[in-house]
Amino acid sequence: MKGTLVAGLGLFLLACPSQPPPSSCDANCVVDAGLSGCAPGTFKNAKGQCQSAGFTACDGGFVTDSTGWTCQANVAACDAGSWAFPGEACSALGWVQCPSGFRANGSTCEPILPNTPCTGATRAALGQSSCVPIGDCNAAFPPANATHFVDPAGPIDATHFRTIAAALAAAPDDAVIAISPGAYQQTLTPTKPVKLVGQCADRVTLIGSPAIDLQRTRVEVEGVTIRDSILGARVELGGSLTLRHVVLDENQRSGLQAIDRGTRVVLEDVVVRGTGPDPATSTFGQGVAAGNGASVSLTGVELTRNGETALFLNNPSTTATVTDVVISETKPRASNGRLGWGIAAQSGASFTATRLVVQDSRGVGILVAQGGSTAMLTDTLVRRVAASTDAMGAPFGFGVSAQAATVTWNGGGVEDVVGGLVDVQGATGSFTMRDVSASGVRSGTAPRFGFEARNGSKLAVTRSALSDAASSGVVSFDRSQVTLDHFAVTNVTGIGVRAQGGDVTGSFVDVHGHTEAGVLASLGASLNFSSCVLGGATPGGADGGLGVGASASERGLLELSGCLLVENITAGLYVRDVGSQAVVTNTEVRGTRLDRAGEFGQGVIVEHGANASLEDVSLRENHTAGLQVQMVSSTLTANRVSVMNTLPRGDGTRGRGANAAFGGALAVTSSAFLDNQQVGLFAHESRIDATDCLVKGTRADPDGRYGNGFEALTQAAVVFVRGAVETSAGIAAVFGGGAGVIDGVRLAGNAIALHAQDGSSIIETATVPAMLGTQQVIVTPTTTFENNQSKTSADEVTVPAP
Repeated sequence: MKGTLVAGLGLFLLACPSQPPPSSCDANCVVDAGLSGCAPGTFKNAKGQCQSAGFTACDGGFVTDSTGWTCQANVAACDAGSWAFPGEACSALGWVQCPSGFRANGSTCEPILPNTPCTGATRAALGQSSCVPIGDCNAAFPPANATHFVDPAGPIDATHFRTIAAALAAAPDDAVIAISPGAYQQTLTPTKPVKLVGQCADRVTLIGSPAIDLQRTRVEVEGVTIRDSILGARVELGGSLTLRHVVLDENQRSGLQAIDRGTRVVLEDVVVRGTGPDPATSTFGQGVAAGNGASVSLTGVELTRNGETALFLNNPSTTATVTDVVISETKPRASNGRLGWGIAAQSGASFTATRLVVQDSRGVGILVAQGGSTAMLTDTLVRRVAASTDAMGAPFGFGVSAQAATVTWNGGGVEDVVGGLVDVQGATGSFTMRDVSASGVRSGTAPRFGFEARNGSKLAVTRSALSDAASSGVVSFDRSQVTLDHFAVTNVTGIGVRAQGGDVTGSFVDVHGHTEAGVLASLGASLNFSSCVLGGATPGGADGGLGVGASASERGLLELSGCLLVENITAGLYVRDVGSQAVVTNTEVRGTRLDRAGEFGQGVIVEHGANASLEDVSLRENHTAGLQVQMVSSTLTANRVSVMNTLPRGDGTRGRGANAAFGGALAVTSSAFLDNQQVGLFAHESRIDATDCLVKGTRADPDGRYGNGFEALTQAAVVFVRGAVETSAGIAAVFGGGAGVIDGVRLAGNAIALHAQDGSSIIETATVPAMLGTQQVIVTPTTTFENNQSKTSADEVTVPAP
């Protein structure tokens, strides 16, 4: 035998049916008139009937290809920021409906905010590009409803005082105390419901430790600055404090602290800025802290340059309502450099947020953790999160994290994070997202990913888009469950969507621009996608990256239905390892590209003991081989599959329709192999079973060699029952040291119909033996020969390497 072949493995016996099964075509075929042949999508069988083969009955989302021999995915071309899925029109995904205070920026929304930090009695306000004043120093003062008055230089009588404490002591319930400009240094401890009104925050300053200490009663404060205090304001034991047009600046421990069930704090038009740590411990420094069942409401508020956590909520029944709020530049804990979070709700606390911006945090933008804590986010943006370290010194960074807690997010964005954009952990962890744009995982020492679910948690993502992630776009670990619906992942350095010990289910999903795999199921996990597009792989790393469209390994289960795998690298579908499985239906695999070395590019590869099942699948314009199965225990079954125009590898050779080697097993039924190069069906030390199949128009290599319909080499076997092999440039069937059966097959228009060498021998018999020797080639009388240039060849021919 000429050519390079791997050494044989010795003789073995192949089990074959003793009688050919009845033709499955009899009930569904039409008699060929013999005038113009059969219509596209059908072929003439040995009985003279037109028989269908390949993926030609197009399901929803697919249309008949112009050749008539296959179906192609009907996926529209869309503008940037929009995506289409098989059978659906283009639609925008992500945060595309920008709320008040935001403007469109590409495929997301950005806040309208000042470019420089605000100082004094001004704050950043959503929708304003310049700092806005807090309160109005030109408004009428004192207010018309004032009942008591404070002026450090004024008179003293029953309603006029020089200190706020004196006015509080004299004022009855519901008094309105007007405070003239000045700095008032004392702790205010109101014991009755009153309202304190300063002329404006730029002119009235309160200093104390705390400046306001409130219990049980109800107090409103307007138009003041609270500064340089250990605790700007403390409210507890059911007290109620409302702050309007107020600045809390450069306080320590907490800008505002609310504790105990029934305690309520309302902030309107307020800035809490520059809160520092407790001087005694170098800890704390929160802007607003609430716990033990207290509730806080923030509307039109800026929390900036505070310590540890800008808004901290702790314990069951503690709640917050956040509207039109900007949180920025939270600083780490002074004692150890940790924390620096935007918002933390933990141990049963909960909050709702509408039109919220959290930016320039460390470690976490928003954390919701433990004890049934919950968060409801609407039109919320989290951006620019730097890494922090945990208690063990390990780096981490999350945009939004739900840890054994529940987060619901409708409309918003998360971007520019060192670490992960969205994280959910724990068996009671649940994260639901809709209309969210996510992008920009920054490099750093923290592990990088887009969305991550761990430890039995649940993540559901709808009508959202993720781009520019690293390692994995979406990953499910540890029995977690991820559900994706109308979701796009683009430009991932690594794997687009990854089920690694946890399961992923998706419908209408687009994964584009990955460097390793579009989707991967591994470590016993399952990934099930329908109506998906997986493609446009991007070379990455020194070796260019695998760039496969879809993959299963390490016992993973991959299920695809109604999908398009297009313009990937190395393989459209790659299944490997014992226990790994892929089930693919109603899918197109097209245009898989060669790697940087000019190798691979197969439509489907199954190896190392894995198995795959294909039904109603189109494989077009891939490279090297449309289907490839190799190594012992690897199996590939294909029903109604069209393999067309497979292209050569980088050296110009190969381009096979199907390749089975080194112990792999391929079973194909009702399938068509059209216009491939070198060999239509190739078996080396492997077995191919082909039933009701067509192999047509196999081209020779550029040097004019081969162009054979099918080959069984070196202890391989090809069992071809019914079907046809037509117009091969070389030989319809080649056996070189292999065995086979040709039963009820039409061999027509080939240069040569049959050839055997290297010990293989052709036996014409009406009965197929129950056991077939390794080099027996059984040809039954039901096989027909039409218009071949020669029926057999006596010359030894060159055969290609496996």
